[in-house]
This record gives sequence, C-alpha cells and structure tokens, in this order.
Amino acid sequence: MLVHTVGINGGMTFYKSIPLSNQYYLEKDLDEKIPKNVTLYTDEGYGFLWDRPNHKSVNHSRKSKDPRYNMSRERCVTKEGVSSNGAEARNNILKQSFRSYGYISPKWSQLYLDEISFLGNVRFSPDLREILLGKEDLNLWGLSIRTARRTIGSFAHTNPIRSSLKPRKNKPFKNYTNPLKASPELDKIYATKTLTIISKLFPKTCGCSNPNLVFHKFKVRPTIARCSNCYKQVSITSNTPLDRFKLPLSYFSYILENQILSYPKSVTSSEISRKLNLPYNSSYRLKRRIQIFCSLLNEKLREQMYQELDDHYKKNPITLPKEGDYREIAKENPVCVADSVILFSSSLRANSFRARKYNTGTSSIYLSNSVKNGEQKGTLCHTTGVVGKWTFYTSIPLTNSYYLQKDLEEKFPKSSILWTDQGYEFLWEYKNHKSVNHSKRSNDPRFNMSRERWVTKQSVTSNGAEARNNILKQSFRAYTYISPKWSKCYLEEFSFLANLKFAEPLRELLIGSSVNQGNSLCSKGDSNPHTLRHYHLKVACLPIPPSERACMWTG
Repeated sequence: MLVHTVGINGGMTFYKSIPLSNQYYLEKDLDEKIPKNVTLYTDEGYGFLWDRPNHKSVNHSRKSKDPRYNMSRERCVTKEGVSSNGAEARNNILKQSFRSYGYISPKWSQLYLDEISFLGNVRFSPDLREILLGKEDLNLWGLSIRTARRTIGSFAHTNPIRSSLKPRKNKPFKNYTNPLKASPELDKIYATKTLTIISKLFPKTCGCSNPNLVFHKFKVRPTIARCSNCYKQVSITSNTPLDRFKLPLSYFSYILENQILSYPKSVTSSEISRKLNLPYNSSYRLKRRIQIFCSLLNEKLREQMYQELDDHYKKNPITLPKEGDYREIAKENPVCVADSVILFSSSLRANSFRARKYNTGTSSIYLSNSVKNGEQKGTLCHTTGVVGKWTFYTSIPLTNSYYLQKDLEEKFPKSSILWTDQGYEFLWEYKNHKSVNHSKRSNDPRFNMSRERWVTKQSVTSNGAEARNNILKQSFRAYTYISPKWSKCYLEEFSFLANLKFAEPLRELLIGSSVNQGNSLCSKGDSNPHTLRHYHLKVACLPIPPSERACMWTG
C-alpha cells in the first residue's frame, strides 16, 4: 500500500492511497488539495512541479563536504529553512497507528486512511467536534446522505479562528464529558472498587486484639474505616500509593482498568487528561501513582517467578549436553531469555554526529563530552523473562558484566536454562547457559549471513527476548520522550501490565466482575453488609481482611 501524505504544518492532514508514485497521481492529488500559489515544501521526488512558483525541495541524500562526515546537515533542513519534516512526522504517526492492524488489503486501504485522517483533523473544527461528542443536538436522521454530507461539511469550515492548533496542557478538555461525573452510579462502583483493591493489597489494622474494620459512608472522608470492636478510625489509603489522594477515588481504578485492557498500547498522561477531562498536571500525577502501584506489585511477581523456577529445577535438575538438539528439553522445562534494547537514544547531532562510538556497541544513550559533559539522554533497558510467560524490564546505565549479572541473579536461579546472544559470555556460573551468534557468516559463498544467526542447530535462540523488545519499542512510541530519571517507573508499569495475565487472582481483583454491579451495595449506599447479610456477598461488601489474609494472590 502506497500512501501520499498532504497537509499543513500545525494544521490538517490528508492521506491518499495511490498505485504509483509518478507524476500523474502525485500532481493530481496535490491539485485537489493545495492551490498552486501556496508555499509547498517537499523532497526531491517532486521535481516535476513547474507550475508552482512557491515550491521548494530538500535533498535527503545530500553528502557532506567535510571528509570527516558522510551525510550533510542540510539533508533534513536546508539553510533557507526548507524542510519536509512535517510530512515525515505525519508518516511516522500513520505507521505507528497502523501497527495495530495485522494487514490491510489495498482494496480497502482508502477507508482506513480516511478514518485516521478524519480523527486527526476533527480537532480543527470545534463545531463538528461538539456535534460528534454530543454537545449539540443535531437531528440528521431525517436528512438524506447527500444533505447530511453538506451539513457536516458546512460545520467543518465555519469559525476557523476558533480552531486551536496547540491544545492547552494545563487546562482540562471542555469538549469531552467525564463518564464518571456523568453517571453517579458508575462513579460509586469504581470508588468502591478502588477501596477494595487498596484494602486487599495494603491491609490495615486498628491494633486491637480482634480487629474488624468496616467502611463507613463519610462524604468528606470516603477512605475512613472504623473497627466495630474498639471503634478506632483508620485511613485505608495512608502509607499506600493513594496517600493524600485529592482526586475522586473512582479515577484510580477506572484508569487502571483502562490500562490493563489496552495493553500493549500505552496510556499517556495526555490521554488520561482527555478521558477524565482533567488538567495535564493532575493526570500526570495520577499516572505516577499508578506507576508506583504497579512497581510494588511487580516486585511480588518477580519473587513469585524466581520461586517457581527454583522449585522446578530443584525437583527436576538438568544439565544440558554439549552436543545435540535441545528442542525436546525446552518443551519440558521453562527457558529463560535475556537481551538489551535502547530507548530514545541520543541523536546524531547531539552526539557529535556519531551514532556508534568507535563503530562498535549499541546506539549511544550518552551525549558526547563536548555536549553537557556527557549527560545521559537515552534509556538502556535489560529485558529478561521466561519464554511464553513472565517478562521484566530493568533500566541500567551500562551493558557490562556487573549490571547484567546482578539483574540476572535477582530473577533467575543459576540452575535454570538461559539463552542469550554473545553479549553474555561472562556467565560462567550458569551451567545451562547457551548463546547464539547474531553476526555469524554463511559458509556458502552465495550468501552473506548464516541461517544460524537467529536459531542454531541446537535450537538455541533469543527470539523470545527480541520479540519482547519489539513490543516494548512499539508501545513506547506513544511517548515522545522519557527521561532516564523516570524510566524505571515506566518500565515497571509496562512489565506489570504484561505479567498480570499470569496472576489470575490478582487480575480478577483489579478488573474482575466483583464490583461491576450497582445492586451489590446495600440500601444505605455504603459497602457494609447490612441488608445483604443473608445473600451472596460481593468482594466490595466484605469487611477489610486481616493482615494474615493479605496478598493471597501471590501463592
């Protein structure tokens, strides 16, 4: 599928599916969308546009005159300021969005392109946006399709002054209705769900001999529970990720459930701001609390994985032979994999035009010493996991033996089967460690690289870690940039969302159907079992569990 992208910098964008990138199709599409007297920036593939006096192009293949460098700075932006980066950025957004589709037939490609083009352009027509979001009542059911098209088209071109090119990040989105505020019953359900999650995972006690904490209906203090024996009041959210939480409690479980169901798609702070109609700063702090919550639970999952591997290899000790096929052994035993990946590496210009230092190693995550004293800009992620099951990501400063081996010893027993690439040759204590050479050359002179650079004859491969790295990079494209200072929070959050499906009791607690029915609450409106004492009680109606019953999902 060949797509022609046309748009205005900071304005609307349109995508067109064309069979060939020749003069006929390109010029025809441009004549339909852009007047000939408008300034037009493209690359050198549009040299046939002689009838456009304001057309300028940039050469992406321009070589540098300096013998020390290969490419020129002006291949992206010329000295006159001509650049096609606006179209390149739109193409990048299009490719990221279409990754969710496995394949699109060229027969239906224009429908998909018109859809994403409309979703991107509707923000520049406030009146049409209000109609679609239900702010205005427009009855189109009695109109014909042609009349409806004319009506919607008129709204798309009215009041161009009201179009906002850059959304205000510190103010809420007024064009979106918060579903929790629109439905008080839904807000009460998610608020009760939040209290249930916090009380189950972070149990509190009043300190008496027979604690029995129950929730109370306090409008100003909804997180307060009182013991029915000593009558002492305890805050459910104190010393938890929701300590001093000022937003409604329903927001936490609502966004957490949305993130779990949206995996592997990342839910950014801007998206939270749009969904809940919150200022950007409030949504940013809400996401940070969710990240801390996921980090604490992910540590429990890591301990559970280590214990499972240790128990398995103690009951079934194994030593891999030096020769032979390991395929049958891998089917009967869990196989651990490890690899590293770079996120948001430093650019060529910031790194003194060097993507690889001394032409070796991975892409640099540090600036050169001449730029901010070698400050770290990118994130180096160490990916570990079990094939077909757990996955964990760790942010490390360097790929040396100290950091890699320390991370592996925290997650994998030394008796487990471990498959990596050749960057882990220092693992002498792991007797079942095997590696694959990704740079292996072919013995056949007809080919350059060997087939065994991915899977050896012994069936050793690190494709399990490579696939996880691919998912991580695709998901993190939603973030423009992540500072290395906060990279651990983002990686722990993504790791927890990936591992949650292997902890079924925990998943049922977070997104289960335990509090998704409004009739589970009693007639007084709180979560205490008053009139429901003789019926089947939901999880939210039960009192807060004692300390010894907490975190039973890890077993």
